[in-house]
Amino acid sequence: MQNTLILCEAVPATVSSLFGRPFQVIHGDRFARALDDSTTDLGVRALPPFFGNTTQWADSTDVPYPVHAPTLARVYGA
Repeated sequence: MQNTLILCEAVPATVSSLFGRPFQVIHGDRFARALDDSTTDLGVRALPPFFGNTTQWADSTDVPYPVHAPTLARVYGA
């Protein structure tokens, strides 16, 4: 579906096993890398690599809000 949007160079939509396990995955990091490589917006390019939302690097047990509020505000521009 991403390839049909033509946001970046097309990435083969093929699957392969996950580290020899019996799971077939598309390795979504290939799509993310292609999007990242095609980004021209300087503000977006200035973000840390693999910048995402908080659920990608923390959960509710790791982030007591008052302690991390200043960092989160800085990261998300609040």
